[in-house]
Amino acid sequence: MLFAASGLIGRPIAASDGRIGTVKDFLLDSRRRVRWMVVDTGQWLPGRKVLIHPSAVAPIRLPPRPALPMLNFAGELAVSVNLTTRQVEASPEARQDEAVTVKLEQRLFDHYGWDPAWSAPEFGGEAGVATDGDRRLSSAAAIKGFAVHGVDGKVGSVDNVLIDDIRWIVRYLIVATRGWLRGKLVQIPLRPATDIDWQARSVTLDIPRERVVSAPVWDPLVMVDEISEERLRGHFGSPQDGA
Repeated sequence: MLFAASGLIGRPIAASDGRIGTVKDFLLDSRRRVRWMVVDTGQWLPGRKVLIHPSAVAPIRLPPRPALPMLNFAGELAVSVNLTTRQVEASPEARQDEAVTVKLEQRLFDHYGWDPAWSAPEFGGEAGVATDGDRRLSSAAAIKGFAVHGVDGKVGSVDNVLIDDIRWIVRYLIVATRGWLRGKLVQIPLRPATDIDWQARSVTLDIPRERVVSAPVWDPLVMVDEISEERLRGHFGSPQDGA
């Protein structure tokens, strides 16, 4: 299933024996895959950075008749993780302002028994752990507002990202064209050719502005299916997502 990152941020996280906090953010690696889910534990573990690997997150279950599928989960939807509160409390400590290092990742893998190769190349990710000191991970929440440029000029700004909760990869950008394209939200496939500059806060697409102007409006009321994804790939000339 696809979900908008903003739709889960702030939602409660349920371990097997109780709540452990809320979703604070998703950290993306260089392949735009979710490497970690960041947990806000409130006053339970103050000052600590708590990270949960996607392999521990159960498939997201929508409540009956959600008001806005993918975007707004009404009711008491909680993100379930296959962990206990004791496991989380005993996990390796890191300060909230501390970078995610190779050493910290390895300690987390060892503590929980997670497989570092869970997102190995056969799944389209990176093998094992990095060889440098920091992971150079990026925030899914922070990408909102990034300027989006086509090959012939600016087309709008990032409003959201859609994440696949099976492969845990960012599949689409939701781009707001407000300002000069009569204002609409457009769902654009995030391909390997797309360049994201985190320092400049910008995204560059390898398509002209007209392709965005003529794209169908993104409707958060409609769940994405294979037919609609095929139409989007045809419109944007995209290869299979995640290729």
